[in-house]
Amino acid sequence: MYRKRFANIVADQEDLRRIKAATPHNTHSNRRALLDFGSSGARALLVSSTPEGTLVLGHGTALGNAALLAEGTPPSAESVSRLADQALTTAEHHANSLTHQTIVADYGQTIVSGVWLKGNLFVQKQTRSAPATFFDTAELHPLITRLHAKINAYARTESMKTQVRYAIFDAEIVGLLLDLLPVQRLGGRTGTTVVLALTAWIWPSTGLDTLEEILARAGLELEAVKAAPHVVAAQQPFSDTVLVDIGVQHTDVALVEQRRVTAFSTFPIGLKQIATTMKWPRPLPPRAAWAAFDRYMHGFGSPEGRAAIEHALPQALIPWLNAFQDALRAIAGKEPLPSRVWLYGGGARLPALLHTLQARIWPHTIFEGTPIFDVLKPARLRHLHDIYGLLTGPEWVNLAALAASLTHETESVEATVLELFWQESKSRQNT
Repeated sequence: MYRKRFANIVADQEDLRRIKAATPHNTHSNRRALLDFGSSGARALLVSSTPEGTLVLGHGTALGNAALLAEGTPPSAESVSRLADQALTTAEHHANSLTHQTIVADYGQTIVSGVWLKGNLFVQKQTRSAPATFFDTAELHPLITRLHAKINAYARTESMKTQVRYAIFDAEIVGLLLDLLPVQRLGGRTGTTVVLALTAWIWPSTGLDTLEEILARAGLELEAVKAAPHVVAAQQPFSDTVLVDIGVQHTDVALVEQRRVTAFSTFPIGLKQIATTMKWPRPLPPRAAWAAFDRYMHGFGSPEGRAAIEHALPQALIPWLNAFQDALRAIAGKEPLPSRVWLYGGGARLPALLHTLQARIWPHTIFEGTPIFDVLKPARLRHLHDIYGLLTGPEWVNLAALAASLTHETESVEATVLELFWQESKSRQNT
């Protein structure tokens, strides 16, 4: 299906002035600290890469506002650094208690999601001047240069819209086709028309700078920043699916085809908005409403109070459901979506949400068939070895997928294209 999509993509898309690509370094250590920051706090994992996959050694959380680009007054780098250090220290103590070893990482990686995250599919088509010759690496250079110019224009436009400077920080190859057939290796085939499709991810450059500062304060060298939907798409168990990451302040929706994100949308409604718009038995200020709802999410509260919340939830979910359906239409375009839909993030713990989605009658034009909604948990991810059973909840999926991606081998053609892409990024940054 993804071939149909990027065959129909228009070429006049927009992008940015400053490039900052955080790409992995080659190191001798196989241990990593992985961090995730959000409005509910900071999460940390300590992991080790093994031939079988990524081994989870320890995890830790620190409650507090760690959303770097939150609305209003965002938390300072110092306060987020304290949360990161607290979560990391907990993960280190946890790893020590499990392995009876001192586990310390020198390198760190992190992920980003939410309403400031933007991802888009870009396609570059080119007719070869010598179709009888073998397609090789040299012909990739002009193709990538043109594709990069589109992405730069996209980021520039988003920067002007928001008055916030955006930077490219992550990318994934969706396809490299020669006469509509995938290129398995360079220098092995002839053909007339080459098409390169790539999904690029942008985020405010101030946020990227702050992430580097936060990890440095925690004694870590920042290796990579990844878009959360990118890593989850690659590690979840199905080839084609829809990902729905429900957080405290936002919901991300991504179309996945052949384990690549080909369309992405996000909207600023999450658990906190659901909680604060509920009709409570007695009026509650927003902070108290969220605290009561959070207790409910974790299984606390009196039977009467829980029953009142469950009675009010169907009405409170309507704004989220409407925005979700709009997001589905946005990523679907002209093609119906895959029927398998994964829910994860903190909001996937809400039973009423899953039940409402399963019971809803969906317009027949949105999905290929009757949609199957299910909760994605870390245990379902590929290339992840959580032998201690540390990661059980759907709120850990983003970090768990980042961990699993550490041992995922990139195909040689894809690795070559990405290397050339980041070289182009650096050359543009230096001009």
